[in-house]
Amino acid sequence: MWLRLIACLLCFSGCGHEGTTPAQLGSTDPVRHGRESPTAQPVPAQPSSAPPNVVIRGEVLDGQVGIVVENHGALVELGTSVAIERQEGGTWSAIETGGIALRGGCDSEPSRCIGMTTGATFYAAPWLGTVGDAQCTCNECAPAPSGTYRFALTTCDGAHRVPGAPFVMEQAARSAQGAAETNRP
Repeated sequence: MWLRLIACLLCFSGCGHEGTTPAQLGSTDPVRHGRESPTAQPVPAQPSSAPPNVVIRGEVLDGQVGIVVENHGALVELGTSVAIERQEGGTWSAIETGGIALRGGCDSEPSRCIGMTTGATFYAAPWLGTVGDAQCTCNECAPAPSGTYRFALTTCDGAHRVPGAPFVMEQAARSAQGAAETNRP
């Protein structure tokens, strides 16, 4: 009887998830942006249906804004499309960009979703601080106006929207062309 119990436990801990691909679980690319995020790994469990306990913040540096996502709750799958919003008066309005995504670098296309375990931190390729083209390249862009901004995400299933912490960005001193030259893949 004990041998059966041990065999079942061993199979339970090591079996059952074979054949699951990274695409089914979310992105597992190591994160660049000067750091790695070893805890952002695929997890075969089901994400919670409760609103996620995720913190999104912008780290302003040299006219660019690093996108940092921390999961302080249960496993969550986040959509990789990042909205950028600017505070105008007492309301938040989306700004037009060519698309911002949660992705570790500019050398590949982002997946549709990423899975984040409890305690995971993801450092995405930065926002260039521009409107138009806004991440990785700056072929058709202009500096975003100074102001208070935030990033926002949705869960992969679209059930929850997660607004980030506000941050202040001054109009970049360098030109949009300078940003493009710095961030070519």
